Amino acid sequence: MYKDYPLIFADSRLDQADIEGYLERAWNAICEVEYDYVFQAFNGIYLNEEKNQVEITFGFASGSIANMGMICINRETGDDYFDFPPRERVEHELAILSELLGTDVLAWEREQQQRFINHLTRGGPTW
Repeated sequence: MYKDYPLIFADSRLDQADIEGYLERAWNAICEVEYDYVFQAFNGIYLNEEKNQVEITFGFASGSIANMGMICINRETGDDYFDFPPRERVEHELAILSELLGTDVLAWEREQQQRFINHLTRGGPTW
């Protein structure tokens, strides 16, 4: 279950009760999706005041490819939608993870990205 994994980042403008509620809402949204993927963990929760929404990033795998997704929940209406996080947010979370693990996760992620590009351009797996 998602509660078994600690968040890498939680926006300090959100209190713990709000965070729990939004994570539960995001979990329910993820469970409703019929897509061939494996949920890995929630990564971060952010308040986007400009769009009046909370944005929750998460890791997932589809086949042999690991990726990050984002669920956006409107704070007023409760409506949600799936998106991909901006590159800066991905790099922010990978930098925090690198510090926690004592390794360069961002370099590893870039290597995986290059392998995927090679796979697409050469028509076959490179690993």
